[in-house]
Amino acid sequence: MNEQTTLSVDQQVDLLMRGTFFADEAEGEPVGGEASLRQQMRAELTAKLKKGRPLRVYLGVDPTATSLHIGHLVPVLKLRQFQDLGHQAVFLIGDYTGLIGDPSGQTKERPQLTAEQLVQMSQGYTDQVFRVLDGDRTEVRRNSEWLAKMGFADIIRLAAVFPLKQIIARREFQERMDAGKPLRFHETLYPLMQGYDAQALRCDVQVGAYDQHFNLLAGRAIQQHHGGEPHVMITVPLLAGTDGRKMSKSFGNSVNIADSPRDMYGKLMRISDEQIPSYLDLACMLMEAQASQALNQAYESGEGNPIEIKEAIAHHVTRQYHGGAVADAEQGWFRDHVRKKQLPDDIPEATLPAGQLEADPGWASILVALGLMKSKGEVRRLMKGGGFRVEGDQVRDPMATHDGRDEVLVQYGKRRFVRLHRR
Repeated sequence: MNEQTTLSVDQQVDLLMRGTFFADEAEGEPVGGEASLRQQMRAELTAKLKKGRPLRVYLGVDPTATSLHIGHLVPVLKLRQFQDLGHQAVFLIGDYTGLIGDPSGQTKERPQLTAEQLVQMSQGYTDQVFRVLDGDRTEVRRNSEWLAKMGFADIIRLAAVFPLKQIIARREFQERMDAGKPLRFHETLYPLMQGYDAQALRCDVQVGAYDQHFNLLAGRAIQQHHGGEPHVMITVPLLAGTDGRKMSKSFGNSVNIADSPRDMYGKLMRISDEQIPSYLDLACMLMEAQASQALNQAYESGEGNPIEIKEAIAHHVTRQYHGGAVADAEQGWFRDHVRKKQLPDDIPEATLPAGQLEADPGWASILVALGLMKSKGEVRRLMKGGGFRVEGDQVRDPMATHDGRDEVLVQYGKRRFVRLHRR
């Protein structure tokens, strides 16, 4: 759906900045009144949108693996946001930069891949990426289109744009040199090559992970060197795995695009409560804004049941990669075969005291009368904190009453249950 005609520039900017994270935020905000990267990029994006034309927005990916996880695709979701607003999405396959390998975040030299390996891996990338992007509205390019044509003189002129001190001061390079690990000269060419991609594509915006900051800066420098306007850097954080560590297949904590719908849904239900905000912002970046905000608010206020919020996340992500009908089916299966089985096998039984419903049907009075809790105040505090449920439904109203059913399942705390009967 093209929303560009219905959203104002400010609304577009708010949407596109959602879920972003910038390099200076990882290191601490700048001091002395200096504008943060967020403020700078927001202002530049606003100015470009006010020109009233579709922007060229690109994401470059070096095909270095055949299987992707949902963390890899967070920048792709951001690119899809731009696409849905009517902007031109450009998906760049780094078949030439991939010959070196991105040194960002690497503590050692990457093994070099052959051109044949990169061709094979790029096919797997595009197959998975186009579960998110609209293939009919995406421009697909390969940087061999321009990098393969460059002669040695072209590379010299490009290298002259950057002081050597700036290149070797890169954190990853400095750490490796300080540790006595090898740094090959070809690795220092990587930011130049990626930076030239931005110039060749005439892009207005580049999307990437925040640890790509150095490479994105190189693109801005090369565009300015050629007399152009620098692109806006829109960077996103890394999505943690289901156990809170870096998402990686080797850790066994990744949610993979190639996972079966059941595995994908089940893995997402295993994230910790503390991970809910980041998964809403990143994995659910394409969720309708109002729904996402409501879920975030429910979590932050403590009014929402974390399990139900995780169900919304799991359903959205599964639908994104496998379709709505499949996501509905997996949600139903999970509720029937997992959630219901999480109830204790030995739930105690209790019977309402004679005349209790006539005298005071309030839940606070009932739990005290049964000796399950010490005082009405304790019950009300439990309700306020979201720890009281009737037949699985959260009850927060301190004045809530028993509805007269002959049998009802009550949960009063994290693992305390009672099946309550009328006389």
